[in-house]
Amino acid sequence: MTQTVETPDFLEVRRVIKATGLTGSEISRRLRLGKQGDRTVRRWQQDPSEKGASQIPFAAYAWLKKIAGESSSYDLGMRKHDDVLVDGKAAKP
Repeated sequence: MTQTVETPDFLEVRRVIKATGLTGSEISRRLRLGKQGDRTVRRWQQDPSEKGASQIPFAAYAWLKKIAGESSSYDLGMRKHDDVLVDGKAAKP
């Protein structure tokens, strides 16, 4: 079974970034986007018809939603684990 994930539009990205309370530079640093990462964060928030606009990667969007307190890992399509595997056996952390 294939699961489809919709990519957010630029207005949703803007809203979530604002909800995090972080600046573009802080987001860039935390996501390790590199030297001009704050520019990348700005491009994620641009209307796609504007020159230089780019689509946010889903992993970055999921991280922002989590920081904004809007979703859990389960909501993002990731399984939660109560146990950790150690040498192939379940062990409580």
